[in-house]
Amino acid sequence: MSELSTLPHLISRFIDFIPQFLLALAGLFLGLVLAKISKRAASRLVSASLASKVLDNTPIDLFLENADLKHKLDEIVGNFVYWLVLMLALYVSAGVLGLYSLVNL
Repeated sequence: MSELSTLPHLISRFIDFIPQFLLALAGLFLGLVLAKISKRAASRLVSASLASKVLDNTPIDLFLENADLKHKLDEIVGNFVYWLVLMLALYVSAGVLGLYSLVNL
């Protein structure tokens, strides 16, 4: 008897979960698009401010060369902003899904 009453409850809970799941997927997709736009904007902003040109032949530039990093400062800042926005989107999506143990970290 309990198995028969559990199946409709399970189906009902699954149907109730679908809108939350779709909203979380939409939030992740929007976050990914926003992260890519933010990365491009941050990279262009740093390169337009000539900060990478100012830092040529400075200890920071020498450190990056010695560490075998071929990336310029504008790429590093752009990647940092990309991951920051993407982590924010993951945080919001986890909240939408009700993963409060992940949100309360």
